[in-house]
Amino acid sequence: MGLILEVSILASLAYTLFMADPVWGMLPKSQSEATTIDQEIDAKIAAHNADPTAHLGTGQSIDVHRTNSMIDHPAGSIPADKASATLFDYTFDFRALTGLTVHGDVQNAFWPGVEINASTGSPGYGSVQSLGGNGRGWLDYTNDWLVQFTFWQSDDGGPTGLIGIGQLDTGAIVRGVYLTMGPSSDVLTWKKGTDTVNSSNLAISKYEWHTMRLQYSSADRKLYIYLDGVLVATLNDPNTNTYHDGLNNFILKEVDGGMDDGLLMLETLRVSVWVP
Repeated sequence: MGLILEVSILASLAYTLFMADPVWGMLPKSQSEATTIDQEIDAKIAAHNADPTAHLGTGQSIDVHRTNSMIDHPAGSIPADKASATLFDYTFDFRALTGLTVHGDVQNAFWPGVEINASTGSPGYGSVQSLGGNGRGWLDYTNDWLVQFTFWQSDDGGPTGLIGIGQLDTGAIVRGVYLTMGPSSDVLTWKKGTDTVNSSNLAISKYEWHTMRLQYSSADRKLYIYLDGVLVATLNDPNTNTYHDGLNNFILKEVDGGMDDGLLMLETLRVSVWVP
């Protein structure tokens, strides 16, 4: 046994002294397969690169990248042909109420924003709306668009609040999108032509500030409804019309529930249309 061990040690020393080290990557990955170690490594890397779920686990690199509130890329790093062309983008902050149609007790003393009070007396509601429309068509179904607003509503006496944008007729949206906040339910309605689709009850808490974002995609013809950054509903396009819906206005309204005053506050209202 000792002689065998001694011969083995001498053979190993001889190999080390007189033979070049092997290129390990060219060796087979096992005795039963001809695939080399290098080939196996390349195959594993290729499979990883082709895996659409790679690095998407919680806390992994792509997951963190996509969920960051701000992505800090260098200025000018996005080529012009990869950016959408904005056709219209405007934010109303209600610095002034001049040029708007106002009913009841409406104030903008605490800018930015507007306060709409619903009183039990005449007219029993407060409202503010734009008028005329510029004909450009905020709700352009040939492109993508969004409506976003930050709001707060009380629940005193069961008032009903309305925040909408579209074509108006006698203080109501006849074509467009609007949020109705009532004593028992809060529903987003989408009227397009003669067709209407409603969300389920969004159950929006009162006495708290919220931000709602309505985003229309012309690619899949859906309206995505976000509340405080969370997707809460998706509405399918009521019909296949792709018209350019012009002469749009906004309306904000708070109707008293018959028992007490209600208050609706809107901080900002943003409308944007862009080429997808």
